[in-house]
Amino acid sequence: MRRTSVMAWCAAAAVSAWSAAALAGDWANAGGNPARNGLSGSVGPASGQALWEVQEGSDLSLGQPFIAGQRVFFVKQAPGASDPRPVAARDIATGAVLWQVTVPNAPNVVEHRLLGVGAGNVYYEHGFPPPSDDMEVVALDQASGATVWSTTITMDFVTQPTGLITPEGDLLVRSGCERVRLDHATGQVAWHVGKFCQPASRLAMHKKDLYAFSSGVLERIDASTGAVVYSTPLPGIPDSPDQSTLVTAPDGTLYLRAAVGPSDPAPFYAIQDTGQGFSVKWQTTAHLIGETAVGPDGSVYVGRPGPVLAKLDPATGNELKKTAPLLNDDLIIPYIAVDSKGSVFFSDGASELFACDADLNVQWTHELMYASGGGVALASDGTLVALAWFNMAAFQGQGEGMAGSGGTGGAGGQSGTGGAGGQSGTGGAGGQGGSAGHGEGGSTGQGGSCNDGGHHEGDCGHNGCNAAPSSTAKDGAWLPVLALGLSALLRRRRRA
Repeated sequence: MRRTSVMAWCAAAAVSAWSAAALAGDWANAGGNPARNGLSGSVGPASGQALWEVQEGSDLSLGQPFIAGQRVFFVKQAPGASDPRPVAARDIATGAVLWQVTVPNAPNVVEHRLLGVGAGNVYYEHGFPPPSDDMEVVALDQASGATVWSTTITMDFVTQPTGLITPEGDLLVRSGCERVRLDHATGQVAWHVGKFCQPASRLAMHKKDLYAFSSGVLERIDASTGAVVYSTPLPGIPDSPDQSTLVTAPDGTLYLRAAVGPSDPAPFYAIQDTGQGFSVKWQTTAHLIGETAVGPDGSVYVGRPGPVLAKLDPATGNELKKTAPLLNDDLIIPYIAVDSKGSVFFSDGASELFACDADLNVQWTHELMYASGGGVALASDGTLVALAWFNMAAFQGQGEGMAGSGGTGGAGGQSGTGGAGGQSGTGGAGGQGGSAGHGEGGSTGQGGSCNDGGHHEGDCGHNGCNAAPSSTAKDGAWLPVLALGLSALLRRRRRA
C-alpha cells in the first residue's frame, strides 16, 4: 500500500514540481534549468559545422542566450556604450530574425541583461543612471516581443546572476533587502520575505525546494511561500556578491563555489541536505570565475587553476580527468553544458568552443569571436546556440535523449544505476529509491521505486516510478544544457 501511494505521489510530483516546459528542454535559466547545473535531456551536436552563423553578437558581460521552443533570445550589440541595446529573437533552425525591440524605458541604461525565459515571457532587467539604485524588470512576449508587464525594484547588479525562473515561469529576484517572487502573468509580487542586505544570495532549485546561500548561511526555502524551512551557518565558507555560485545535482547534492576578493583558487564544496540542515561532504578548489555543471552520471565539471576544465568524482571530490591548459589565462567560463549522453560543451573564455566526451577528450572545436561576453544554450532537439561578443552560431543537435531501462536500488538505500533488461528498481530498505536508468535502454524498463524513509524521493518521471518508453521519455538527466562561445580575436593576437 505504501509503495503504491508513494509511487503515485512521485508521478504527480514529477508533473507538478517540474512543469512540461522545463522538462521539454527549454534553456530557461543561467545554467539552463532551475537547478543551474547545465544538464540537458537532449543530445548535442556531433559536428562543429555551423548550421548558421552571423556576424552579430552581444557585448554584454552576461550576454547568455536563452531558448524556448524554436526561438533563441539575446540582447544585441549597440554602437555606443550608452546606446540602448535591443532584445531580439532568432529562429533556431534558420537564424532568421523573428523580432527585435528596444525597451521603451531603457535609454542610457547603466546595466542590463536577460534573466531568462518562462511561461511565454522573456525577462529583461536594466538599471537607471545614477543616483538611482532602481532596476526595471520587463516581461516581453516570446512570440512578438511586446511588453507584457514591467515593474521597478531595488536590486544590486552583480556579475553572477541572482534571479531564477521557476518551473512555473515565475521570476525570483532580490529587491533591496528582500527576496521576492514575481507572478509571470502580472508582475505582481507573489511573496516577499526576509532581510538580505549582505552579499546577494545565490539561488538554485531541486524539485520543489529553493536553496539560497548568502552571508555564509545556506537556506532551504519553500518556493511557493518564501518561508525558510531551515538554515545552517557554514563556518569558514566565504561569500562574495560577484563570484559565488550555487547549483544542485539531480540527487539533491548542492555544489557551492565561494570566493572573496581576487584570490585564486576558490574553495569549492559539496553539501548534503540532511532533511534537517546541511553538512559538508567534501571540499576542494576551483577557479575563481566560472560556473559548475553536472553530468548524467553525477560527475561534476568545474574550472580549476591551470587553467583547465576538470571532472570531479561526486563521492569524494577527487579529480578524475582534466583538459589540457586552455588559451585564456583568466579561464572565464560563464557556463558549461552537458548533454544526456555526457558530452560536455564549454568555452575557454577567449577564442575556442570545445565539444568533449564525458572524460574531456576533445571531439570538435569551433572558433568564435571574444566569447567571454556571451555563452551557449541547448534546445530541446540538441541544437547548440553559441553567442559571443561579435558573432553568433548554431550547431545541429541529434535530438532528445533516450530513456534507459530501470536499475535496481542498492542495499542500504543507495541509488541504483540503469539496468540493461528493463528490470524494475527497488529501493534499499528504509532508504532512497533506485535512480532512473541512463542512456539508451529498454523501451519499457522502470526505474527504481520511490520508497524513501528519509528526505529525498527516488528519481521520478525520468524512467523512474512510471517510466515512459524510450522513444518518448527523457534520460535520467532531465534538464537542458549549455556550451560556451569563444574569441578568435585573442587567438589572432597571440598568433601575431
